[in-house]
Amino acid sequence: MQIKTVNSTKEIQRIVPVFIKIFGSTPFNEKWSIDQAYKRLLFLHSLGKKFCFYIVESNEILGFMFCRVMVWPEGYRIFVEDMGVLPEHQHKGLGKLLIEELEKQASIFGIKTIELEILDESTGASFWPKFGYKYSKRKVFSKTIIQ
Repeated sequence: MQIKTVNSTKEIQRIVPVFIKIFGSTPFNEKWSIDQAYKRLLFLHSLGKKFCFYIVESNEILGFMFCRVMVWPEGYRIFVEDMGVLPEHQHKGLGKLLIEELEKQASIFGIKTIELEILDESTGASFWPKFGYKYSKRKVFSKTIIQ
């Protein structure tokens, strides 16, 4: 099993079906087309090339993490945009491996803060605190614009 940094559009294309499977299942139930999923991952990759990873074993992609880098007054921060492990490979430590790789790379680049948001009903609420992540004071607001 290897963790690899995403370096090419070919790798992104290989990750797309895994992305669609993960985010098409509970609790997300999102309906991604191949084209839209590819565009999203390509865009995220453009914002955080050094912080986009995937796990591969026997040429099968088992999970991924796509992050972006943000600039704040106190320096750079990493925002975890999308992370997932195929359901049949969960609870085997793969998510932990992705987090460890992200934290290692953040340390190499001198980035001290990693942030993310989760759905209330996702397993993230119990997953992330295991690795020292805490709720912040920031809240997410959203609005759907109907045209």
